Amino acid sequence: MTGNMAVRNLTSAPPAQSDTLRQVLDLWRTEFADATIGPDDDYFSLGGDSLLALELLKRVREDIYDVDFSPTALIHCPTPRRLAALIDRAADRSEADLESLSVGLIPLRESPRSSKAPLICIHAIDGGVMFYRQLVEQLPDDRDYYAIEASATDGPANEDITAIARRYLARIKAELPHGPYLLAGYSFGALIAHEISRLAVESGDKVEGLILYDMFNPAETRIRPVVGRLVHCWRQSSDQGLIRAAWKLAARMGSLAGWMLRHQAERLWLHPSLLDPAHRRRIAIRRKNEGLIRDCRPGVYGGRTLILATEENTDKFECSDQLGWENILTGEFGVHRVTGNHLQIFEKPHLSLTSGYTRRFLAGEAVE
Repeated sequence: MTGNMAVRNLTSAPPAQSDTLRQVLDLWRTEFADATIGPDDDYFSLGGDSLLALELLKRVREDIYDVDFSPTALIHCPTPRRLAALIDRAADRSEADLESLSVGLIPLRESPRSSKAPLICIHAIDGGVMFYRQLVEQLPDDRDYYAIEASATDGPANEDITAIARRYLARIKAELPHGPYLLAGYSFGALIAHEISRLAVESGDKVEGLILYDMFNPAETRIRPVVGRLVHCWRQSSDQGLIRAAWKLAARMGSLAGWMLRHQAERLWLHPSLLDPAHRRRIAIRRKNEGLIRDCRPGVYGGRTLILATEENTDKFECSDQLGWENILTGEFGVHRVTGNHLQIFEKPHLSLTSGYTRRFLAGEAVE
């Protein structure tokens, strides 16, 4: 049985240690290199992250039961006992297809003190949302935090960003029928979060805020060809001396060569026998979404918006200091820089700036 599954409200397994639980415990103790892990220890409290989740669930599929869980299964089942119960349910052939238990909103953190609009975070270009856990752990517990994950089988093949946004908005309103809402998105997910916010306001719902994490407006951004990126790299470093500039150019040529080889390899590795299903799914989602970025033309939005951009901008894109959003964001908006590069915005030490700006925005502080 395969699928992109994350199960909500799963009851805990009985206290007795089943064979499955013993296998899961052995696996966790090996992956975490900690023989003291018990049945009710929490994955995230142990230091688990999205990369380890992929490896751990791959081992579950290979060593315990052939089922392809999404990494978000560990958000819903964060202990060995609960994960073992989920595996046992997957193995029960009399059980309805577990796809029917997939949820629209993944609870990154639900607070008994919740009194404010929930923050709903939209997946990255590969469909993943686990990285948001690191962010919400540093945010106040006065609201609930949710995420929407993508599946390789979601929606029709010719679906555009507006259609995806409509589908996600319907998913949000099915579980949270009454606003107000807060939306956030990272990279590709920022385009969807923007469109959801625009559609929500258009339909009469209240959106208290929108956060765009390091994403440009495709309609106002030019993608440099490979040669153009090398020329830009040389120009940016030429005032640092010939030797240093030559070293940076050589390093950039190496990284571009590596990037091109990796993407070419992915085209070959999409065959089921050559790649782990979880990685194959992420690649398929990313390839689909890359095409959607090229065709995206965001509409005008007048709500309060925070844009966080990394200081180490890639030379792949050429756009304004406001990442091309200045002509379509007609309400209060501000652009702030955080350290690191695009892939580090939710990692330490850069996460402290990302979460700090996010906290202030959620608290209602001015964004300009």
